[in-house]
Order: sequence, then C-alpha cells, then structure tokens
Amino acid sequence: MKIGEVWGEPGNLQCSCGRLGSISCRPISCEEEFTWTVRNQDYGCFCLHDHRCTAPEPPSDLTSLTANTTSIEISWSASPFTDGYRVIGTEQGGFSQSTVVVNGTTSAVITGLLPGTMYNISVYSYRGSRESPGASSSLFATAVDPPTELQVVQTTFNTISVSWTLPSSTLVRFRVSETPAGGSTRDLYPPPGPDDTSATVTGLLPAVRYRITVVAVGLYGESAETSVTASTESGRGHLTCDPSYMRVIFTREVLVGVEVDTMRLRDPNCRANVNSTHVILTAPLNGCGTIAEDAADNPKMSFTNEVVFGAAVPDGVIVRTPEQRWPFRCDYVREDIVGVGPILFPIPLPNVTIPSSNGSFTFSMNLYHSEAFLRPYDQNEFPVKVAINHMLYFSVAVDSQATGVVLFVENCKATPTFNHDDALQYFIIRDGCKEDDTLEELETSDPNSVRYGIRAFRFINETMVYLHCDVMVCPADSPDSRCTMGCEAPSSRRRREAPAGMQQRAAVVQGPIALVPGETTTAPPECPGECHEHAVCNIATKTCVCEDGWVGNGVHCEEKQLDWCSIITCDVTAHRRCRNTPGSYACECQPGFTEFNGRCQVSQTYQCSIRLRALQFTPDLEDTQTAAYMALVTKVTQTVRG
Repeated sequence: MKIGEVWGEPGNLQCSCGRLGSISCRPISCEEEFTWTVRNQDYGCFCLHDHRCTAPEPPSDLTSLTANTTSIEISWSASPFTDGYRVIGTEQGGFSQSTVVVNGTTSAVITGLLPGTMYNISVYSYRGSRESPGASSSLFATAVDPPTELQVVQTTFNTISVSWTLPSSTLVRFRVSETPAGGSTRDLYPPPGPDDTSATVTGLLPAVRYRITVVAVGLYGESAETSVTASTESGRGHLTCDPSYMRVIFTREVLVGVEVDTMRLRDPNCRANVNSTHVILTAPLNGCGTIAEDAADNPKMSFTNEVVFGAAVPDGVIVRTPEQRWPFRCDYVREDIVGVGPILFPIPLPNVTIPSSNGSFTFSMNLYHSEAFLRPYDQNEFPVKVAINHMLYFSVAVDSQATGVVLFVENCKATPTFNHDDALQYFIIRDGCKEDDTLEELETSDPNSVRYGIRAFRFINETMVYLHCDVMVCPADSPDSRCTMGCEAPSSRRRREAPAGMQQRAAVVQGPIALVPGETTTAPPECPGECHEHAVCNIATKTCVCEDGWVGNGVHCEEKQLDWCSIITCDVTAHRRCRNTPGSYACECQPGFTEFNGRCQVSQTYQCSIRLRALQFTPDLEDTQTAAYMALVTKVTQTVRG
C-alpha cells in the first residue's frame, strides 16, 4: 500500500497507511439513510435507498385557490419521494412571516395575514432532514377588507350623505355608487380618497329610495360591497291641497343648485313666483297641465302635476342642462250635496317640514286604527269612518336632527273643511289647555311625540271633520320658553312674553273624517292572544296580521328581507327569472324551461307505463351492490327498452 491510501474495515472503521508501514484506523458515523457496508470490495457509508440520500425536488405549479382578508389557500403539484412540505408566506417589503408544515397533502391555508397585502409564498419539499434546494414561489395578495359601520348621516331632496369607518388595508380610493329602486347604478365622481370616511351623493331625485354602496379599492383589488338604503326627501316643498288648487312652496335655502328662474309646472306658461325667500307654484285643478284621475264608482279623486326645472335655454336643437321633474299629487274625497253639487274635500299629507339653521324639523300628525298606535291610516284609507262617540286616536310628533328639544301642542281644533280659519270651529286644546272633556293624553316613551284619544263628534248639518293642530319645538333647557309654560291663558301670557329662542312652529292637519251612526260601525276586533307590536287585528278574520314590510303569523312578525328582484333584472330573453334567496337572489330558468349546459332549454316531458311481475321484497334489495338488486335493475331496463 501507498502512504496515505484509505480503505474501510468491518465495524465502521476507516483506515489509512502511514510512514514506515504503520496503519491507523478511526470509527465513522454514517448519515441518515446511509449504512457501513462493503461495495466494490471496499467498506464505506453507502445509501440504502438511492432516492432518499439526495435532497428532494421542489414542488411545481403553485397556484392560489382562495384568498380572504386574513388568509390565503394555495395548492401545488407534488414532487416525488417527499415526506412533506414547508410553506412560508412573507409580506412583500416587510418582515411579517407565517410558516405552515403539511404532510400527505398538496394544499395549505396560511392564516394570520394582513388584509389587502401582497405576500411572497414559497413551498419547499422535504424528505427526512433534507429540504429541496429551491422552492416553488409566487406572489399572492389577501383580500381588501371592506369599510364598516356604514350609515346614512343626512338626506335632502336630492342628496344622501353617508359615513363609514376605514378598513385596515392600504387603499387607493373608495368607490361609492347609488342605485335607485328599479334603476341602473351610477358611480360618484370624483371618488372619495383613501383617508375619507364620508361622501355625499348628489343629483338624486326626490322621494326615491336608493341603495348606496361603498367599496374599498386597495393596491391589489377591491373589497366586498357594503350597502345601506335610504330615501331622499320629497323636496321640502310644502304642499297645500285646496278645493280649487294645489300649491307647492319651497324655501330658497333648500333649492341649492336649482335654477329657480326655470321652475314651472307641466304647462310651460305656468311659471313659479320667485322672491328673495320662497319659490311658489300654484296649479289650479283645471289648468296648468293638472291631470285628474277619477273613477266613476269611487268617491276619491287624485290630481297630479309636476315641478319642472332645468333645461332653461336650448342651444339650437339640443339642451345643455338636464331637465328634472318632481311630481306632486293631491287626493280628494268627492261628495255630492243636494242643492250644492259635488264638493272636493282634500286629503292632506301628514307631514310638514320646516327648514332651519339648526336643521330641518318635520312635524307630523296621524290618525291611528287603535289605541296601540301601531298602524296609522294611509292616504288611500281616507275619509276615515268613525262612529259618533267612539274613540278616535291621533298623534302629533316632530322628527329632527337637532337634539335637546321638546314638543309642545299649543292648539288643536276641528273644522268642517280643510280651511284652518273656517268660520265654524271647535277647540279641543287652546293655549295648551284641554278644552274637550273627553280628550285623553296617552302615555308614550318618545319625548318628541304626543298621543291623544278623543270621542268622535260631528258638526251639525256638516258631513266631514278636519283636525288642525298648532305645534312647536323649544329648547329643553329653556325655563322661559313657551313649551315650558304649558297651559296658560292668553291674558297671563301677554304679561310675561317668553323669549323666542330656538322655537319652530308649524300647523298640521288630518282628515277628512266621516262620522257614521254608532249602530253601523263594526265592533272593535277581538283577536285570540296578543298581536305582535308590528301587527294589527283584522276585523273580518279576527286574526293578527303583520304590517307592511313585516312577515309572520301576526303573533310573531319579522322584518321582510330586501326584495332584490325589484332591483335586479335577469335576462328574460334567455328565459330566466329572478328569485329572492336569503340575503341574495338567483336567476333561474322560467317555468317550462330546464337548465342544461348553462342555458335554459324547453323542458320535454315523456310519459310511459310498464307492467312488471310482482316480486317479493327481500332485505338484499336494500343494498345496491347485491346481485339481486342488479338483476332487478336489468329486468326493469330491458322491459322499458322492449
């Protein structure tokens, strides 16, 4: 042997030749998966299984399956001879890292990630203690989290303002859109910036319900939609329905952005009367484009017109300014009086809105079906028929964004006509003092509402009754306000006139009320059990019925879900129709059509009859894998084909 030559010996010994023929040996420890054995007439550490003694190959075809705001699910193609995989997600440009080790699968979910963030995800394969020298890597982003606490903060006749809480994702901007009921979607431009938490959608139509949607736009995608619904106000125009005309009065401060000089009725010749504080439009019932809707067998009549503005000056054959139309309507009860002819009794709207520097105040007056004050009479239920001396229930309320105010009813009176100043009057409340002995003030938990009950009456030789109330709001902390004084005779009030402060006054009216003899009135309904707070007792069936917008058996009522199909339109040309589902909707095939390969095709129905010899049913026919079951299937198939 030569000096320095190395060889192996049994017992895990490695020996070498030294000077002067000396031999030295040392023990050897083999790596995992290697063993000390002889090959090619020499001992050494040799691999027991060749494929396990080298590093495994990295996986391939790394793809993302799903991603939400805090996790990403990925999959990959397996590499051969691998025990498992180590998955590492590292925030791009950051230090955040998440590691997952999986065995026996080619997919993994990485959790604990940041929303709207790009991650470099690498998958290594390992076998024993050996890991692949490289990895299958790719960039994947988590979903952008949506804005939260979306709410409506203010509505006007043509705007809706919303606010929200910022998401945690890094954003580029927000996308805000509005969708009117049954209409198409329009995006707000310019869009709100990444740090904005509110937006005002403008250019809306009055008295229309809108769905406002906010989407957060991040660096790597958009969030899920967050929506809220709200209705624009009716224009804050005060509508007066007189027996001979309809009148709409606007204050100038609520017509921001409106070219008041262009405001008119349907007839272009009937233009608005504009002064420094108000815009007034008067539509006679028989002119200025007013349209009457009259049914021969119905005592009610409706008259409609429109407030038209915009499109002031045509430029040749085109118009530069879009024209807008605000419809308004007055309902009347027509009664034929012998010797006089038909008389129209207006059905007034229950609300009056008073603009103010402290925010608008909407005063309302409603008549109710019962002392539960759950369901007010609708416009189409007038005239309200009440038996003389039976209880009549009504309420007066105020709705305002202003805080710290109280409501006070100064006067309430009855007249036989819509005219507040009719010569024939009967006071129920005068100067805050009760005048009618049957009047009862009923309890309510709402400080901005007052409820009353009174025994019904009528005027001698008159058929209808209107209720008029003069109401006001005052600061709750003002000890000298008219609201605080309460019942006070005019003489004493003149001696100590209260400072005005922030007082807002309005006159509200409800009617007409038609009084009928007591014996013709149906007795109060009696329902078994107690109706839900959003249900009323049906007189005819004596059962509880949920109010509009609520569903259930009357004893238990739930708020009705959004009718998506009133907003979404499916492609009817493809024989599809919309169907509401819990929290969403589905476009399904119309009756008579069946879904096949993504298309709705005409359903074909075939009928046939066969006759089989009766067989005794045995337990083995319950198992679809038994010979008896397969024989039965074969027999039925052959009979049908034959």
